Amino acid sequence: MLSFDTGDWLPMIEGNYDFHIRIAQAGRNQYYAGFYKRILEEGRRMLYFHSEFLFKSLGSTVERLNQHHREMVEAILIQDADEAERLAHEHARQFKGDFLEYMERSITSKMRIAS
Repeated sequence: MLSFDTGDWLPMIEGNYDFHIRIAQAGRNQYYAGFYKRILEEGRRMLYFHSEFLFKSLGSTVERLNQHHREMVEAILIQDADEAERLAHEHARQFKGDFLEYMERSITSKMRIAS
């Protein structure tokens, strides 16, 4: 599935996209699902750029990255909408934080201060 040696992140990224698009479609709101699809497509690009950073610099694992997904499914199965929403918000916040950390490290690591 995922090869750390070759950096083949596409299966993980596509699995993440499929998971989130199915959640959006399950809501049966075509406007929302279409809007969310566009957001997910941008997120897919961002995840591709910083996947190696997630695994090598932050020490993430597939299991750790999927924890929020499992918890969201559990909340949906027991029909706890508030918990599912809280978990989705936390998941989005984590993605944003990880991506911003990647950008900060990537940009600042290439900067040199002249003396």
